[in-house]
Amino acid sequence: MTFYLISAGISSSGITLSAGDQMDVGSGGIVSGITVDSGGYEAVLSGGTASGGVVNSGGLLIADPGAMASGAVASGGAIISTGVAIVANTTLVASAAGTLSGGLGTT
Repeated sequence: MTFYLISAGISSSGITLSAGDQMDVGSGGIVSGITVDSGGYEAVLSGGTASGGVVNSGGLLIADPGAMASGAVASGGAIISTGVAIVANTTLVASAAGTLSGGLGTT
């Protein structure tokens, strides 16, 4: 179990979040190409930016109000916007779930 905090001035790429792992992308933080496997959790908080990446079965990506998440592929996992987040160019494949609850975006 690993916790990653990506805050202002920090960028990260290519990390795989496995069961019990969590990544919070805070304001000014930038991540790309993150893979979220079963039991992994990625939260893009207000002012945070996530691009690309894959959410596999059992994984979860949440974009909070004020967040930007683009180009993610949900391959059996879930991508959820909890407010006025921008979730763009998102691809849902297999048994993936995508929920835009008050969010702006395209799937």
